[in-house]
Amino acid sequence: MVEMTCVSNAIGFLPTKKGLIGPKATVKELPKLFSLKEQGGILDSYKVVEYVNGVAPGVFVIVTTDLLAVKEEMAYLSMGEGPNYVFYRPYHLTSIETPLSAARAYIYHEPTIAPKGAPVAETVAVAKKDLKAGEYLDGIGGYTVYGVIDTYANAKKDRALPLGLVNSKVKLKADVKKGETLTYDMVELDEDSLILHLRRLQEKVI
Repeated sequence: MVEMTCVSNAIGFLPTKKGLIGPKATVKELPKLFSLKEQGGILDSYKVVEYVNGVAPGVFVIVTTDLLAVKEEMAYLSMGEGPNYVFYRPYHLTSIETPLSAARAYIYHEPTIAPKGAPVAETVAVAKKDLKAGEYLDGIGGYTVYGVIDTYANAKKDRALPLGLVNSKVKLKADVKKGETLTYDMVELDEDSLILHLRRLQEKVI
């Protein structure tokens, strides 16, 4: 969900819905699946981010075009009948790509991914289990919370707690049920956290 939030904020595409849909499909099924509902697909609109069970560890993008010359070329290249086409890479070499991204950022001042502008998506914290007031949380990959993508507008309206602000010094002020989205009002934040201070600066400028 954090990765999809990064992609969403970098290209300005919204999540399909809170938590995404996560359909099960093969690569061949993707162009039809990711069409509008009135065309037999699952989407309410285009320009969205989504994931699929069944194509990992690959990554994909669905594109469409109104240009006849491009459609003819796609047919010639056996890319399908259209109007949607899938570009698929059957691997995601995180252990190699991450240090290369860090190196390019340091040496060439070149971002691998960067926000397009004001955020359009947020990863919010959701309880993995029933939690009690007075308990401390842990963080990403821990036992107390997991992340769910939502639109930034919804997260702000709901005062939902960003997952990135959760660490072992964040204390609950209220009981939280399993599956419930945590809010700022439910927690005592870690006031020594650099991320918290950066987040507050971000909120002042957007």
